[in-house]
This record gives sequence, structure tokens and C-alpha cells, in this order.
Amino acid sequence: KVITMYDDDVREVGNCMKLHYAQPHLSMRESVSFSKKRLCTMINSNKSSNYKNSLYGERQNAVKELSKHPQDFTFYGQGWNVKRWKCYGGGVKRKSDTLVNFKFCICYDNTNDANGYITEKIFDSMQAGCVPVYLGAPNITDYVPAECLIDKRDFSSYEDLYNFMKNMTQEEYQKYIDNIQAFYASEMAERFSGAHFAKTVCEALAVE
Repeated sequence: KVITMYDDDVREVGNCMKLHYAQPHLSMRESVSFSKKRLCTMINSNKSSNYKNSLYGERQNAVKELSKHPQDFTFYGQGWNVKRWKCYGGGVKRKSDTLVNFKFCICYDNTNDANGYITEKIFDSMQAGCVPVYLGAPNITDYVPAECLIDKRDFSSYEDLYNFMKNMTQEEYQKYIDNIQAFYASEMAERFSGAHFAKTVCEALAVE
């Protein structure tokens, strides 16, 4: 049998099973108050790929565009040119300790063409009480409610996205946080638990 996290469509193949990316924490840590949070961040290594639907280049584009607002954007990760990117904050030891200090995080998965391929990035953000700006799996809202995230596809430019984040009120922001907490408390989140991961593997290995 084949078990894979990559694409929902594998379930249509007789010997394949879908495996969800297990998350170590399906709850939100204590967060920083709205007034003390900085606006936006991103935590990603600077990578490249020739795959046509890779989002590595779009992460670089996000850095380029959001760096036009240096007072509101700081990003982190390995492999970035320190001299070129003035908003670069270096590496981080623990993502949540950084994310907790920001209202929003650019969370782009590795590709944008695989249904159900959802990695740790959006969960890292939500666990830290930081609202994710997501781009990746086309059917993300089948797994994480739309009310928990900002869908980058809804914005025609990064300037529109920036203005949306910048002008969000505390009351509007709190609704996202409340929705994330409700998601974590629901059965919908359980498919990303370690227990569900183990159950899937054990079912795949079961001898008939």
C-alpha cells in the first residue's frame, strides 16, 4: 500500500491512503494582546524550484512587496540575503515564540495545485494566535474553516492585502481568533492529530 500526504486524489487509487500532516499541538498558546502585536511576518527558508506550481517564488514576491512597508513587516528564515532584504530578522529557534508577537503570518504551502496537501505552516501560525494569510491547497476550506484564515486568492495585489490587514479592527481580528479556537475544539481538527496519523498508518499496515 501507499500512504501519502500529497493529494486527496490518491483515495481514488485502490492501494493508496491519504495521510494528514500530524500536528504536535492542536490548541492555541497564550497570546500577546492585540495592541502589542506587530502587523505581519513570514517564517520560511529561501528556496527555489522549477516545478511550475511551486510557491517558493511567490514567497519571494510576498517579501518583495510587503517590504515596501518596513514598519509593518519583518520576516525570518534561512538563506535570505541580509544586505538585500532590510526587513529580514534572521533565523528563529522556535516559531511560536516569534509568531505570537504578530497579528498575521504569510503561510504559503509548497505548491498550489494539490488538494488536501496542507503542511505545518498554517497550524504553526494558528497555534501561536497569529492569523494565517494562506495560499496553497485549492480546497483548504474543506479542512480549515474559511473564518479562520485570510485567503490570499481574495486579493488582486499585495497592496490590497496590506491595507486589509492594516485596517482590521480589534473586534474583527478577535473573530478570527475565536474561530481558530472553535476549530481546534472541533472534530474537524482531529484528522491532523498524532492519534489520527497513527491510526491511518496502522490501518495501512493491517494484515488482511
